[in-house]
Amino acid sequence: MKHLFSILLILSVNTFLFAQQDKPWQENVKWSFNVKKIPGSQTEAYIVGTVKLAEGYHIFSVSHDPDKADMTGSPTKFKFKKSNFYKVIGSLEDVGRAQIFKDEYGTQMYFEKKASFKQKIEVLTDEPFDLSFSYEFQICNARGCQFPPPQDKKLTLSGFKPEKPIKEEVLEPQDTTTESRSLKASKNAEQTINVKQAEQEKGSSLMIFIAGFLAGLIALFTPCMFPMIPMTVTFFTKQSKTRREGIMKALIYGASIVIIYVTFGLIFTAATGPIGLNDLSTNIWMNLIFFAIFMLFAFSFLGAFEIQLPNSWVNKMDKQADRGGLIGIFFMAFTLGLVSFSCTGP
Repeated sequence: MKHLFSILLILSVNTFLFAQQDKPWQENVKWSFNVKKIPGSQTEAYIVGTVKLAEGYHIFSVSHDPDKADMTGSPTKFKFKKSNFYKVIGSLEDVGRAQIFKDEYGTQMYFEKKASFKQKIEVLTDEPFDLSFSYEFQICNARGCQFPPPQDKKLTLSGFKPEKPIKEEVLEPQDTTTESRSLKASKNAEQTINVKQAEQEKGSSLMIFIAGFLAGLIALFTPCMFPMIPMTVTFFTKQSKTRREGIMKALIYGASIVIIYVTFGLIFTAATGPIGLNDLSTNIWMNLIFFAIFMLFAFSFLGAFEIQLPNSWVNKMDKQADRGGLIGIFFMAFTLGLVSFSCTGP
């Protein structure tokens, strides 16, 4: 219980540290905006926003979907005030192709170091005017994320020659990343993501299966696993009258081992959260602790000393295994987990 409390305390401190940032967000991101007229047009232009990020930070694409990324990350947004001096055309777009990262939590689309976003507009007046809008974004690094409040920006536009100039009438704000996002842009982005996801899933799933299968075979030859093989084979051949019965019991035995380890994995995830294992594996202090544990088990394997669980635990499980039947098979699998702890633990 004391060791469990220590682990939970370390995880809590680790989560707190990950949520901290060394600098205010203003020092990690710099925005600049300009108006880029479209060649050959007297009325159309792009409002271009360029952002430079501090080392290690990234900003999310306008096509990033939090619903497909375990509710993490917020897409970059520009919100324009409706005006009779101009109108917004289409939706906010990325300039260039966003990076795509896919893991068990979903798919993230983001830019590192530098990114640009553009919004097309049509100018409806030949007089200079001020274009006001706000922009929202989120930046993240390995230690956590920063979500600044909406920022306001004003640009002065001039030099356009529409056929029928009109006067300005200020209306309600317009969010170009939600209501005005064009269906075509959404479909193109979704199709691109789906194609890349399908390619990545085919390759990654096959490699994970092969790596896991080979690792399982190698684990059989560890000092505390290999001696279990003849004992396990004897257990099934002694209780099974036919070959079919032996195969069925072996399958139940294997399924029991999977259930036992998956159950403990789920309990750990429930206690530490969906990214608890990820935070644990990327924390330098926890990695140093794991290094010390590996060295401890290494010296044990070499014969310097022996690590054993309490004999009463193993004996109780072994007695249950002697009962036979499906319950006996399950406890036989549980006994394997206990006596092989020095191999499977680390």
